Amino acid sequence: MGVVVYHARSMAGVLTTDAASAWFHAAAFWGQYGVWLFFVVSGFCIHLQWAVRARNGDLSPPRFLAFWRRRWVRLYPPYLAALAIYVGLHYLNGAAFTSRWLTTIGWHVLLIQNIDPAALNAINEVFWTLAVEEQLYLLYFVLLPVRIRYGWPAAIAMAALARVGWFVLAALIHRLWNVDIIVTQSAMAQWIVWVLGALSVEVWCGMVSVPEVFRHKAAAALLPIGAAFTTYVYLYMVEPGTVRDVLWLTTDYVWGLAFFAVINWSVRQESTRAPLGGVLARVGLFSYSLYLSHEIVTHTVWPALRALAPGSVPAIALIPAGLCASLAFAWLFFVCLERPFLRRGHAGAIASSVQQLGA
Repeated sequence: MGVVVYHARSMAGVLTTDAASAWFHAAAFWGQYGVWLFFVVSGFCIHLQWAVRARNGDLSPPRFLAFWRRRWVRLYPPYLAALAIYVGLHYLNGAAFTSRWLTTIGWHVLLIQNIDPAALNAINEVFWTLAVEEQLYLLYFVLLPVRIRYGWPAAIAMAALARVGWFVLAALIHRLWNVDIIVTQSAMAQWIVWVLGALSVEVWCGMVSVPEVFRHKAAAALLPIGAAFTTYVYLYMVEPGTVRDVLWLTTDYVWGLAFFAVINWSVRQESTRAPLGGVLARVGLFSYSLYLSHEIVTHTVWPALRALAPGSVPAIALIPAGLCASLAFAWLFFVCLERPFLRRGHAGAIASSVQQLGA
């Protein structure tokens, strides 16, 4: 939802025509950091079934091909459908199928568009996160043996150093050959954030312990504020140089820790009382479709709302209507293009895992 609102900032290019809209424009900027919450939640969900088995004494990792078959069937068909829609919209808007454009489409089909700076955001602004996600699934089969044999300190250190190593590699390649590689949108840079989500599962079910501060309500409230402040300093208060480079390196660490605390506190709450945010939880059921499809709406319906509204209507007043349109279209997308690929047996296994861990 935060990402959807973030993309609403550019609706028809007019969200700063009045004071309320200007404030919305500034606040909605932070919605983009929902992506880092997405990575933490992903690590939590993917590691969930192994944690259930491990707590019962079975430490064997998932079978590689079976794991990928489940992920591919679950995620790829709706992604491919959304990709086809976006390519079609680009074509209708005048994009020519040049060799460069066909290469960009090919990178997206293979979910490796984050290897090419020119392709990264060429079709959709959020699809790079899905490429990172697929690559993080590969890294899960590196993480799990280290976690099993050496424990979480070694696993966390490996993921944290991978981010540092990738930053150093990018700097060397730039200095030696004047070639820029993608850094922040790479799987190696975001691995540590995803790993914190996997750790959170084991904290929840009592397999490992972390300082109580990372499970407390105050941390869940204050750490995201601290992450936002760190990001603000990096973006607006520090001149280019060593300090800014250090902040660039560490900002995602801070967001990862913040959402790690949020998830730890949330699952603790849900273990003892009714789930938080019932309405939002219902949206969560089709959140993948919302993520895939919302830019179809923000680039078409939302500008049309602005164009049709009288000039006296502030842009911010149109946000609820645009948001409802995004949710309605996402639900339709879910029913037609995602739900047919959901395996009921797999969903039942997830529910059973949650019940076991909650107990």
